[in-house]
Amino acid sequence: MSLHKKVFLSLLTGILFGISFPPNQFGIISCIAFVPLFILLDNLNGFKSTIRFLYLTFFTASIFALYWVGGFTHHKDIYLMLAGASLLFFQPFVLMLPFWIYILISKWNNKNVALLFFPAIAVTFEWLYTFSEFAFPWMLLGNTLTYEFDKIQFIEITGVYALSFWVMSLNVLIYYFLINLSNYNFKKKLKFKFAILFIFFAPNFYKSDFSPNYKNEIKVGIIQPNIDPWEKWSPAIDDRWNDLISILPNLNKSDSIDIYILPESAITYDLLKFDFMKYNLSSMLEDANSTLLSGFVKVQYQNKNEATVTSNYIESLNKYYESYNSIFYLNPKNSEVETYSKIRLVPFAERIPFAETFSFLIKPIAWGIGISNWGKGKDTTIFKFKDSRFASLVCYESIFPEFISKFVKKGAEFIIIVTNDSWYDDSAGPIQHNRFAILRAIENRRWIVRCANGGISSIISPKGEIISQTKMFDKTILKGNIYSEKNQTFYSKHGDWFVYSSVIISILVLLFSFIKKYFHD
Repeated sequence: MSLHKKVFLSLLTGILFGISFPPNQFGIISCIAFVPLFILLDNLNGFKSTIRFLYLTFFTASIFALYWVGGFTHHKDIYLMLAGASLLFFQPFVLMLPFWIYILISKWNNKNVALLFFPAIAVTFEWLYTFSEFAFPWMLLGNTLTYEFDKIQFIEITGVYALSFWVMSLNVLIYYFLINLSNYNFKKKLKFKFAILFIFFAPNFYKSDFSPNYKNEIKVGIIQPNIDPWEKWSPAIDDRWNDLISILPNLNKSDSIDIYILPESAITYDLLKFDFMKYNLSSMLEDANSTLLSGFVKVQYQNKNEATVTSNYIESLNKYYESYNSIFYLNPKNSEVETYSKIRLVPFAERIPFAETFSFLIKPIAWGIGISNWGKGKDTTIFKFKDSRFASLVCYESIFPEFISKFVKKGAEFIIIVTNDSWYDDSAGPIQHNRFAILRAIENRRWIVRCANGGISSIISPKGEIISQTKMFDKTILKGNIYSEKNQTFYSKHGDWFVYSSVIISILVLLFSFIKKYFHD
């Protein structure tokens, strides 16, 4: 095969895979995206050639799907752009790993075995990536299908990774059919085509027994303040308090809002440490017969012996403190203010990976606006509103399937996600982030409320329907009704059981192939 054809096949897979993600509504092309790559791998020899073309493939895919990740469209922050560029450089190495296992098994055993078990291997690596301190599992195959409403309902049993398995299975079947086309008679071709069509349409026949509960109504007011994410960190405390009051609506009892919601880090200081501010805010909410959930910066003071590598030092107080990207829920009827601190932090942007080991890197590459050094939260808080219980997560945490299901298993009856996607301008990033929440809604059959600083804020039903949403960079309040759901899905109860099966299968196949190669040859 000529070099030009090899480059073409590599780029073709990269482009097809990359454009299968939102906002493009033809994610179904991911079901054929890897066929050119399998054909290319049949025509590559040697480690250097293989790694070059695999890298080209997945770098191309990353450019098309994640071009927004460094905030390159507005050029406001050099650190954000460097972090984004680093991710685009690093991501292809992760995405190519399952294909190296495929190549190994093909050599140690045979290609048919490698193909048969490759969907399980691909899913295994998608899942393993979520455990790394560099984790950015944005480009899961299953994430391409958020517009395929009828095909994704079954993930209430399996989780999104079974969607990835289904996508890769179709790629493998179509590739296998094409390379053996000349060897098949008419009858065998017909059978193979039927098998492909059957697998393609199989998810559409799934019928869920889920029935929405419309009894426990909760009216939410999602405040989208659209504040410049760079400028909001600079004012003094008094100015920040005035800013908060200005972005809150005129709280009115006649609106009957049960929970007002402000986005991630809407309050850029620890408001709970200022009693007069907390009291004034609580009084406003009491007058409106409402409650408030908001992102804020939680500060925990420490003595020297308690300080962590991400702690900061206040010389005048001779004390250390750690900042957390947090949420508080203020109900004026309760004396205690419940809080949650973000557990899954964005690599580099929010915390240096392996910060304890590479602590010397923290200060030199700290983000100029001072938010790249968050402490890690520890508690999976479940908030309470009247007779209902709910979870609230911060931004990037919503892309981790089992992480969300643990809150539901713990008793969350609806989910609120606060985020700030304004860093990425009016790009594909905020749209993708919003669409991925559809998968979390279906997996757990929970209402999901998203509150974003500059958009996209939305209300999503347990069936994955976007009931209402805002536009990017609108300053607005989105009001709507959600409902508590107490029944838990199979996925909520059992988590990533489908992945665990895939991991076991992948290990056994790899082990068997290794034994066959080195002990039976």
